[in-house]
Amino acid sequence: RLAEFAVSVAHSPIIFFASSIGSILGYHDSSPSILKDIVSDIKAPSSIGYKESKHLAELHLNYTFKSLSIDTRIARVGQIAGPVKGQGIWNKWE
Repeated sequence: RLAEFAVSVAHSPIIFFASSIGSILGYHDSSPSILKDIVSDIKAPSSIGYKESKHLAELHLNYTFKSLSIDTRIARVGQIAGPVKGQGIWNKWE
């Protein structure tokens, strides 16, 4: 439905997807461009469902919207929010 909506609007939309850095943690490439490139290798995410689902979503969105000539942006992020109550602490490896 998102693709249908995107092609039906009067102005060209930009699709923005908040992905996870985990979507490429299993990919071994020394190139700095890996952080901004779409990685088609299915072994790119570590084998945890959440990371795999983010990787598949990146691939799907890129393929779908590229074929429709719709600008798509994907940000691979780590933790983007803190606790609602209390001080909380992030895992020091993330």
